[in-house]
Amino acid sequence: MPYKTKKIRFVILQIILLSFPMGMSFSVNSDFDTLRNLITDESYESAKKMIQQGKGVEEYSEYETDTTPLSLAIEKGQIDLVQEMLLQQVPINQLLHAGLGGLIGNALTIAVQYKQLEISKLLIQNDIEILDLYYPLLYQALSNNDYTMADYLVSLNHPTINSEKNIYQTTGLLVKTMNKKALKYMQKKYNVKLDMTYDNKTLFWVITDTSEDYYPQLNLDTTLASFKFLIKNGADIHHTNNQGENVSTDIVSKILVPQNKIDSFFKFLAAQEVSTNLIKNSLIKK
Repeated sequence: MPYKTKKIRFVILQIILLSFPMGMSFSVNSDFDTLRNLITDESYESAKKMIQQGKGVEEYSEYETDTTPLSLAIEKGQIDLVQEMLLQQVPINQLLHAGLGGLIGNALTIAVQYKQLEISKLLIQNDIEILDLYYPLLYQALSNNDYTMADYLVSLNHPTINSEKNIYQTTGLLVKTMNKKALKYMQKKYNVKLDMTYDNKTLFWVITDTSEDYYPQLNLDTTLASFKFLIKNGADIHHTNNQGENVSTDIVSKILVPQNKIDSFFKFLAAQEVSTNLIKNSLIKK
């Protein structure tokens, strides 16, 4: 087959796949869809019989699916169905679109988001992968005010959950959302400091990803509010770490500032006596 013909067929296939709305799986397996519908309709006994026969619990197309029989059972807190699926070796580590703006996660991500502690424990016991997410599992638990789940996650002493990166990423996200109760929790559990130093990386997660196109809930307005909050809590905006980084240097070049808000951003920094020349140059180079 000529290359051009192959390319045209590939483009047509992509258009067909993209035409399916979110929430639908491009799947020809009727058992998968039937089981999903039974759980959606809360016909749990019928669903359980299907699962015990090994029907509807096979692998699915990752990235094309945002609801599966397993994810629905988790959302609805049906631990008996989850247990039956685990007996049938349901693929718990496959990725799917999961809550929070359609971010990619796995079954444990769903369990944490829906405050399903016992199901989370069951999945951990079955060696589910703890993913390194932009929104860490601990942040998701704390943002849901689910401190029981947070305590459980911390108690796992897992290297991903307790990594320095995830600790300060979680802290930075909590500062962005001004979740003071959760910040006190992080201070108590991990002794994090709400200063504006690059030594503890809190500021890095506060000032990055302000693009309203990608993270509308983490926009520049909330970032500036976060700056003010940290300063009020004793942050030293002029602090320079051992690598010579501070608010005026290359770390700040990671800020994604919407064009219509650049002036207000520089006005704020100038009020804090921060040199903006280097920042402007960094933004111009983008």
